[in-house]
Amino acid sequence: MSAAAALTGPGIRPRWLDQVHLLGEESAPLPPEVTSPVYCWPCDESQDHAFFHLCQRSLLSGEVDLVLLARDESACALLGSPVAVGRYNLLPHARLTARRANRSRMELSAWLVEVAGGLEGLEPGPEDITCISLPGGEPLAANPFPQAEVLGEPGSLLARLGALIRLLGETQGKAGLLLSQPADRLTLATLVERI
Repeated sequence: MSAAAALTGPGIRPRWLDQVHLLGEESAPLPPEVTSPVYCWPCDESQDHAFFHLCQRSLLSGEVDLVLLARDESACALLGSPVAVGRYNLLPHARLTARRANRSRMELSAWLVEVAGGLEGLEPGPEDITCISLPGGEPLAANPFPQAEVLGEPGSLLARLGALIRLLGETQGKAGLLLSQPADRLTLATLVERI
């Protein structure tokens, strides 16, 4: 869904937004009712996940409450804090948590073992991860999440996020992982929990 479609549909008012971030060379047209600051970032898709995590941190810190993040006309995500969800009576689709990056640049499968270990004893735990979204579907040498289906999906980070949230809803899965692995092999992960 495009940013314009998301902002003109039912349930959201453009004036509620604290910020709009447009990613990529082509800016998406926005409705004239958008009065919040609009930032255009000419970044390539390999940088989207890092920017996505920065937006999540801004929400957690209380700097902003409602942010629209969009990549050209293909996909967008409305990110809201618990305050915004309550204030505007919004129905969230998922809880998103940025996980630590693979700073050591180890192989993806080995790093996922570390991610699984970091979820041990937490809710959701490794056994609750039912799908892993990878760009392009790089095969995993070992999958430390026994219930997880590995989805090799094309498209932008935001399009893959939407597909992962829909899949969790359709299958009643508890949680999934959204992964990105830019050319420098610095893997980023977001834990996506179905609400």
